[in-house]
Amino acid sequence: MLNWESEFKKKIAEYKPWDKWTLTKDLENSQVPHGWHCYEQRNLFARFKCSSCSHSWKSAQATIVFHVHLDCSSGQVKMRVFGQKCNRCASPKYEEPSFQDDTVVFVLHNLVHKILQNCYRESRVLLPLPPPVSEDLLEGPHKIGSREPYVQRTLTF
Repeated sequence: MLNWESEFKKKIAEYKPWDKWTLTKDLENSQVPHGWHCYEQRNLFARFKCSSCSHSWKSAQATIVFHVHLDCSSGQVKMRVFGQKCNRCASPKYEEPSFQDDTVVFVLHNLVHKILQNCYRESRVLLPLPPPVSEDLLEGPHKIGSREPYVQRTLTF
């Protein structure tokens, strides 16, 4: 399983090796602070496992939100991965998804593309990566109420 932070540093260093960027999984508030940009990646395939009853499930509705800020040559990315509740037991906990490596690469590629466009005002276009294709079959309808709520704000990306 790829590490989000180290993979992000490698990917951004391919384009901006002289700038220092950090990515942390500590985004708690959906409000975008002044001077920050927001990027949202939706409809990702992920796996979940309930920490209470061990039930596992797959979903193509996982969401990740990034808040991005560049100050001179130092950039910050705060990340939040939205969870889902188990629909087998009554656990109130939102379980965090796990992603396949190709999904991590896909999301970080898109994030770096948005950073280059919006923080550096570069018009270069990165070659798009095809969305990851899951070989797993998804069964049954998606239960919207099981997703962690996210109040969508005006996105600046």
